[in-house]
Amino acid sequence: MSYASQAAKLPKQSAEEARAPAPPSIESTESSGSYTDVSSPHVSSIKSEDLRPEAPKTSESAKEKASSFSEKASSKADEFSASASTNYDKAKSTASKKSSEAKAKAEGARDELSANRDNPVVVGNAVVIAITAIGLGVGAYRKHQKGELSWGVVGAWAGV
Repeated sequence: MSYASQAAKLPKQSAEEARAPAPPSIESTESSGSYTDVSSPHVSSIKSEDLRPEAPKTSESAKEKASSFSEKASSKADEFSASASTNYDKAKSTASKKSSEAKAKAEGARDELSANRDNPVVVGNAVVIAITAIGLGVGAYRKHQKGELSWGVVGAWAGV
């Protein structure tokens, strides 16, 4: 079932629904960016920013609100700092425990490998793996030099 056949089954849109919305417009409240001062003997322009009254001075209540907000923010920052310090200490102790566990596991693996160092099966496997890696590397290098190396060849050699 196609999209067109499904759309054909739906009811038709009215002209009002099908009409695109009106493009946005910018409403301008001032006719120009400057005004002409005609009260002086020489005609000059005054920028509209100069005509606006200055902002009222900060009152005492606003200063009190700002200082109380500052105190609250300072106390919250201190709480956050203490919490972060506690979390850092916990994470550091956890990381040191995990690090010591990983070191112990690595030492165990090293001991196991050195214990099997004289086993002829382990030595034979290591030799076979090394020879295979060298053979594949040399063959890939030769194919690359001839320009015949592709992902298909690499996949075939990998057994994919």
